[in-house]
Amino acid sequence: MAVVDRASFLIDTMASRLRPIRDGLLLVGLYYSTKWTCKTLLSLYKGFKTYGLPQIWPRNFVQEYGQWAIVTGASKGIGKSYAYELAKRGLNLVLIARSEDLLMEISKDLQELHQVSVEIIVGDMSQKEIFDKIEEGVKGKDIGILVNNAGIGMEPMVLSKMEQDRMQQMIMVNVYALTHLTKMILPGLVAKKKGAIINVSSVASLVPHGLLSVYSGSKAFVTSFSRGLQQEYASKNITIQCLVPGAVNTDMLSMIDNDQVTPGVPSPDAYASSALRTLGFSNYTCGHWLHSLQSTLFLEQVSPFIVFHFIKMFANKEE
Repeated sequence: MAVVDRASFLIDTMASRLRPIRDGLLLVGLYYSTKWTCKTLLSLYKGFKTYGLPQIWPRNFVQEYGQWAIVTGASKGIGKSYAYELAKRGLNLVLIARSEDLLMEISKDLQELHQVSVEIIVGDMSQKEIFDKIEEGVKGKDIGILVNNAGIGMEPMVLSKMEQDRMQQMIMVNVYALTHLTKMILPGLVAKKKGAIINVSSVASLVPHGLLSVYSGSKAFVTSFSRGLQQEYASKNITIQCLVPGAVNTDMLSMIDNDQVTPGVPSPDAYASSALRTLGFSNYTCGHWLHSLQSTLFLEQVSPFIVFHFIKMFANKEE
């Protein structure tokens, strides 16, 4: 009996000493479960605001922003799809790209489909001469939206193997041209106290991408630049939207066959349709719910080391 009493005493003593630890662990568990619940609810709210509310909210883009929109890199991919989405909403268009034939074809199609005015500017965004043509081409127009979509990608490789001309061209288009055109258009938007600038960045800007260092670095500039402008022009009623899309089925995504429907990789039309609806509802977004889901579940959770080896696996290249 004495042995039983002694064992009971020891158990009670240990329980009383462990009780603070138990209570502490319960508090820690309560904290993290509450934090996770709040984070989940906030994500659901942001998701509804970004992708759900625009589906039911009536809008007039011409009245809200202006009569004309400028789209760079408009001959194919996301830029072309944006042109069709903007025309569908009644905006006249200034389309900029290198291919005159493709621009003429798109211009004719848009005018027939949506009865909007379309002007084209043919030129290379990596050449400074094009900005004089753009400035002349938009003079006197009620520019409401600028879509800075033009961009240059790259095949995975280490920096030392990248051609100097290709590197310079990428920085000129992805960084300088976007900055120059934004600076050119902003004064007109400020003067009329409305308008929007959409800068197309990339999820590559969120995590350092080895073997894509120049590309991801240039897109990191776009993201940081856009978010800085949001602070500068928030009081001017100017929307500065930064898009950080994931993989879209375009020519830039060389590892995917453009004729295939790939799960998790939206078409340019699907992406542009979704992303344009988010304008005015979110200033920083992936633009498509699939990309937002992928970013939340995967990209934000992995280290640059894993991203590097993932790219290297697909590139099948040595460091």
